[in-house]
Amino acid sequence: MSPEDYCRRKVVRSGSSFLHPLSLLPPDRRRAMMALYAFCREVDDIVDRVGTDAIAEIKLAWWQQELEAAFRGEPHHPVAIELRDQEQWFGADRTPFFAILEGMAMDIGKHRYQTLAELSAYCEKVAVAVGRLTLQVFTAGSEIPPPPALFLDRYAHHLGHAFQLTNILRDVAEDLRMGRVYLPLALLQEAGCSEADLLAGRFHPGLEQVMARLGEVAETHYQATRELHDHSPHRALLLPARVMAEVYHAYLDKLRRRRFDPFAGPVTLSRGTKIGLTLRAWLRERLRLLFSPPRTHAPAS
Repeated sequence: MSPEDYCRRKVVRSGSSFLHPLSLLPPDRRRAMMALYAFCREVDDIVDRVGTDAIAEIKLAWWQQELEAAFRGEPHHPVAIELRDQEQWFGADRTPFFAILEGMAMDIGKHRYQTLAELSAYCEKVAVAVGRLTLQVFTAGSEIPPPPALFLDRYAHHLGHAFQLTNILRDVAEDLRMGRVYLPLALLQEAGCSEADLLAGRFHPGLEQVMARLGEVAETHYQATRELHDHSPHRALLLPARVMAEVYHAYLDKLRRRRFDPFAGPVTLSRGTKIGLTLRAWLRERLRLLFSPPRTHAPAS
């Protein structure tokens, strides 16, 4: 099996909600994204599926070395080989790859977050770093000048936080089974909900309050992403990112409809729903590109 096939199968088997939006990309950029997401799956599986923290730390340390080897041109793992072969799409800055590893290491040693600020710092590592690499792939090598670095940083910041907070809200029950609580303890305490309530699977009214508040924070990030996107002269290049956000926002809508009850079963979207959301979001964006020319400057955010 070639490294390209290995990465594609890894992403397809993960059931990623981003799989259909990625089909909107040209083949070369899509291949780079498959390599990036396969890497994310490899290191995420270490944290979620490896039996002990000690073994997980060893495996993450190995990936640190493997990334360094890949960027020297000496990789061994199929995903690292594919990252090396697609490295022209990721830009010169390699720090986001290592930030992802740092975020995964936080999942090993830190299972509680006291404040929203602490949780935001975690999101920066595990999700915003992925956003930076994703936007780099979407915009690199274009015939028009690329977006300014500050714009891409803002876009990645809001996109990463929106996605990661949505994931946290989706996975409260699953994370509890692994002994993790990502909901800020200060907010839970303020709402009168204890860890004991969570661990016992009791849906305390305060839990809905805290999750709804995090949902509002996620919503502000989705809205900021839309505003940056709609006012950018690079909207056409960033269209897949906008489609990804629209598809992922559907999870947040579904959580709201069930009043953020984490014990009511998994929050999922069918394959048909994902395809339909992708097509509708893509068509809506194409029509906007045709009939509402973008402004020349992105707003501050």
